[in-house]
Amino acid sequence: MNSDIVNLHFFSTLCSNKTFRILFNEHNVKAGNAAQNFFGLMASGLNHNVSTNVYVNSVLPVNSVEQKRIIWNIKSELEDGISYNYIPIINLPILKNLLCGFYIFFQILFKKYPLNETNVVIIDFLRFSINFPVYLACKFRGIKILAMVTDLPGEDVLKKTIKVKLRNLIIFSCSFDFYICMTQELNLVVNKMKRPFLIIEGFANIKFENLDNLLSSKFQEKVFIYAGSLYERYGLKQLIEGFNMLEDEDVSLWFFGLGPFSSDIKKYAQIDSRIQYKGVIPNQELVNILAKATLLINPRPSHESYTLYSFPSKNMEYMSVGTPLLTTKLPGIPNDHYPYIFLIEDESSLGIYNSICSVLKNGRNELHEFGMSSKRFTLKEKNNISQCTRILELIQKR
Repeated sequence: MNSDIVNLHFFSTLCSNKTFRILFNEHNVKAGNAAQNFFGLMASGLNHNVSTNVYVNSVLPVNSVEQKRIIWNIKSELEDGISYNYIPIINLPILKNLLCGFYIFFQILFKKYPLNETNVVIIDFLRFSINFPVYLACKFRGIKILAMVTDLPGEDVLKKTIKVKLRNLIIFSCSFDFYICMTQELNLVVNKMKRPFLIIEGFANIKFENLDNLLSSKFQEKVFIYAGSLYERYGLKQLIEGFNMLEDEDVSLWFFGLGPFSSDIKKYAQIDSRIQYKGVIPNQELVNILAKATLLINPRPSHESYTLYSFPSKNMEYMSVGTPLLTTKLPGIPNDHYPYIFLIEDESSLGIYNSICSVLKNGRNELHEFGMSSKRFTLKEKNNISQCTRILELIQKR
């Protein structure tokens, strides 16, 4: 290190909260919620340290299918001490990624970085169109890169298409200086050169300390919620079938999110009025609803090979709002989480039904206290400030 100051330069789709609200409400940008929340917590946690400066270089999460506006040129802004620079976009197929790549490459190549301060670039490993030009430019400049790896690149990573093979061949041939991975197995796959790394399963939002989760504010009926990507392979059919076995009329199962299984959920809802598809809402609104629910459920099958390489960010958010979590025993769940979650041991429809019944044997007071113990654990041990302190320590050792 040249000085105590560390400048951290994000290259991702992260926007300021103000800009993301505009994109969400006025331009139908719905798919970037998870990445916005995850990398927003990371940027905020890193910026909390007095010796760091955080600069975000954002490729807006727009595409030519859902957003018809072609030219995107948003002014730079400062929010909560973080600088946001938005890369100009021509929102046309192929051309968008190509021009953004050139822009990023030359931006890094010719930018004047302070020579007496440490400069590190942070990337979202899954954003190939951003990462490759970043990698090339940083290699020319001798700038270190930290790769944040939340999953293997693409849900179809195990499908042997030519596109996937070529993309993964290129991205896995890039050796970054630091890796932050969500599971040990993920690090073994992506960090072939055994660069310095950390295993961080996610970030609990330290601001949730001020989020009320009061028993008196809970929904009167028993509300179960799944929020996230809507794919049948995530165990959603088994969840619905298990829920259907409940004879209690004073229960509801709500789904939030996007994905091809949403059409099936709507069909199930026509048969069983206790099931509701709620679509996509801003994350802060969702968090307030989660805090009022009875139980948050993640039925993702643990036997699927992809579960070795990820820790669902929704689990961390579920645990930190103070509402009990019922989840399958995913390989990526650290051992220290188990005292604070309910487990689905049998992942069949009947097994999920039995798990829900077992959880509901606890009274409202017991369930509420269990959820609050989970909140206390995550906000103390896994909050975004303490997790990012570990990241800074990794960087400063080099």
